[in-house]
Amino acid sequence: MTSTPVLTVIADTNILHPAGLRDILLRVAETDLYRLKWSPDIRRELISTIHKVRPDLDHAQFEAHTLVLMDDFFRHGLITGYKHLIDSLEGIDEKDRHVAAAAIQGSCDVILTHNLKHFQPTYWRHTESWHRNRTTY
Repeated sequence: MTSTPVLTVIADTNILHPAGLRDILLRVAETDLYRLKWSPDIRRELISTIHKVRPDLDHAQFEAHTLVLMDDFFRHGLITGYKHLIDSLEGIDEKDRHVAAAAIQGSCDVILTHNLKHFQPTYWRHTESWHRNRTTY
């Protein structure tokens, strides 16, 4: 029996907020349909976004509860060691390079984002990972 390769997906901040979408993504990831990943920079952006759009929330509780649970349940979800790649990604908007760098470091197949403007396919077609992963689909 041949098993289908599991995709590795990095979620941009705009996917992890709002909470309903984050909950769906996490619940589906629990089924091992894909591996969901994020980075410390994505977490910081998420915390900042939550502070701005939901000042009524107990932010310490959000960080201690939601983010700690994500890290505990998805033990291999946090991508680190990507900072050295950021400056080399000149074809991507400066504010989004950390997402691309983490995706590369984490060998992600997909960047899940609403921000398609800053993640153009023309950039990725020229990378080794695009060509290697494109045939997998």
